[in-house]
Amino acid sequence: MGDEKKKRVMVAIDESVYSHHALRWALQNLDSLQDGKAKVYILTVLPVADIGYIYASTPANTAPELIQSVQENQRKAAGLLLEKAKNICTEYGVENLPSKINWDLEIHSQK
Repeated sequence: MGDEKKKRVMVAIDESVYSHHALRWALQNLDSLQDGKAKVYILTVLPVADIGYIYASTPANTAPELIQSVQENQRKAAGLLLEKAKNICTEYGVENLPSKINWDLEIHSQK
């Protein structure tokens, strides 16, 4: 591609079939993706982990291990979504998929 700047296309996916359809649509219909002139970014979107019930169920402070467990489950769910997205990209001939995932995980509690 040389010194040319590539366009960037971001598709957000969640657990719905609609978001996977949106990714398929983008890969199939956007010319810049088909001819390699664009880079595709996939953003996973998951429901916010509500840990408010954890605070209500413990008499004192919430154990850090419990919160870490909730975070780990969110990471696993995001990993599964990204794996599905990678499979969809492979179906459409998208190569050089990243093997590294950047985690930006936020967990909100509703006290």
